Formats: sequence, structure tokens, C-alpha cells
Amino acid sequence: MWLTYSLITLFIWGFWSILIKMALDHLSWQQLTLISTLAGLPAYVILFLYYRPSMSLSSPGFYPALLIGLVSPIALITNYLALSLGKISVVVPLIALYPVVTVALSIFLLGEKITIAQGAGVVFAALAIVLFSFS
Repeated sequence: MWLTYSLITLFIWGFWSILIKMALDHLSWQQLTLISTLAGLPAYVILFLYYRPSMSLSSPGFYPALLIGLVSPIALITNYLALSLGKISVVVPLIALYPVVTVALSIFLLGEKITIAQGAGVVFAALAIVLFSFS
């Protein structure tokens, strides 16, 4: 099922970036942030009311979840800014290289081990960043 969810996300995010660029042709990043956040709010309310998740400050996942809520808007806004200033064909692939950061952090913060092939993938992804910077 994870693959199905991953593919759905892939197509939604691909379409999402096009919609962002189209919206930014006519709106400021501030307007887009406000409109898109307010548009998504009912979905969060419905999910909360339907699932009624319990929340405990003592849960080990509470503070990471709180931090996600704090940094997500920053990532969203910087994404909007990048797309408002750059070409979508360069900005989106560059942002999509975030797994390089994730892999590095997983090694240092979570103690995960990576294979030589995975390490090579990270190196090639880092080289892609350099190549995209020449656009």
C-alpha cells in the first residue's frame, strides 16, 4: 500500500507545483499562502473530527510533530518564493533533492547505515545540485 500512496503523492505534488506557478503569475506569495492554507483547513478539521486522535504531551512523537507544524510553513513559503523567482523546470528538481539532506541526517541523528550504492546515489544527487545551479 505504501507504493500506492507514494505514487498518488508523486502525481499530486507534480500537479501541485504547476498550480503554484500558475497562481504566482497572478498572486503574491503572501496571498497564495493565505488562500491555500485556508482552503486546506476544512480537510484538517474533518480528519480530526473523524479520527479523533488522542494527543499527549508525554508522547515521544508529540514534540517532533510540533516541530513539523512549525517548520512546514517556512518550507512552503520558501518554495513559493523560489517558484515565483525561478523557472519551475529548475526549482522543482532542485527542491526534490531534499533526500540528500534526509539521508545525511538519518546517518548522524538516527544512526542508520547506508550501502555503497546508496552513498553513490547521494553523491550523484549532490552533483545534480551543482549541475542545476548552472542554469
